[in-house]
Amino acid sequence: MKFQYTSGARLRVAAEIAGPELLKLSEGRGLDGLEASEVVEAAKDESSPLHPIFDWNDTEAAASWRNSQARLLLRSIRVLVTAPTTAMAAPVRVFVSMGPGAGYIRTTVAVKDIVTRTRLLDAALADVKSARARLAELKGLDGLLGALEEVEQAIIAAIAA
Repeated sequence: MKFQYTSGARLRVAAEIAGPELLKLSEGRGLDGLEASEVVEAAKDESSPLHPIFDWNDTEAAASWRNSQARLLLRSIRVLVTAPTTAMAAPVRVFVSMGPGAGYIRTTVAVKDIVTRTRLLDAALADVKSARARLAELKGLDGLLGALEEVEQAIIAAIAA
């Protein structure tokens, strides 16, 4: 079995080491899911291959956790926008991520800058392609695949505009 991390994942242990260790922890569980707390508990042992992934300095770990909570807040906050032609309100992200280490900027600012707007559309296009690839693995969802193809083409057209 070959393991790899998702794009952008920066962990201190190779996927080829972490993957088998996680499988070992989940062995024999059937439909009972492996809990994150169980992974942390197993990784506490300094001889565990997973140990280096975690920050064991409680002060640093607490600060890191608060930063994770702040990123969750920035990713999660939405504003309800009502379209002028309808009475329907749709949630829109207030902030968008500009990538690791680049921070979050207001969506209203991001879409006005052509370079930033293009980066966001490129990221959306990658997300749609990824969703299409995942759905292609499932049988009987041709309608969804067709709809995602239309979305993909609309994003490509918006990038070109």
